Amino acid sequence: MPILFLDLFAGGSLKERMERRAGPPSNPDEWGECLTWLIHACEGLEHAHQMGLVHRDMKPANLLFNSEGMLAVTDFGLGKAINKAESIKGSPLALLQQSAEMSHLESSLTKTGVMSGTPHYAPPEQWMQKKVGPQADIYAFAVMAYEVLTGRHPYEPPGERWS
Repeated sequence: MPILFLDLFAGGSLKERMERRAGPPSNPDEWGECLTWLIHACEGLEHAHQMGLVHRDMKPANLLFNSEGMLAVTDFGLGKAINKAESIKGSPLALLQQSAEMSHLESSLTKTGVMSGTPHYAPPEQWMQKKVGPQADIYAFAVMAYEVLTGRHPYEPPGERWS
């Protein structure tokens, strides 16, 4: 069984920071901080995809900060390996452009009949229990980015707050 060792992430999660802020960024410093977080998340996803891994549970609670404020993508508990031939090289933005090509992966990345991941961040193919690839992580990242930048989930009813 493979074992993964990580640094200590004493800085909490992105979810905790978003809850403390309780809304969209309110000044240029906060906007810059949010963009830095999102860039670090993109870099982490890019690395995982280049290594042939699909996270399948991207959400603010799985992005942790170390004591210096560096953000890392963590909790690959639902992650799946994809064949190198199926993995897409390049940045997450390049993944968006190529996602149509990845919609029919040859190897199954989900168990039939079992929805994995966090529903508020899962893409439609995950809800429908279809095969998912790197584009599922990009969908979850986009939902998370919207939430970081607006202070609310894109599908959250106005005036309500999902936990």
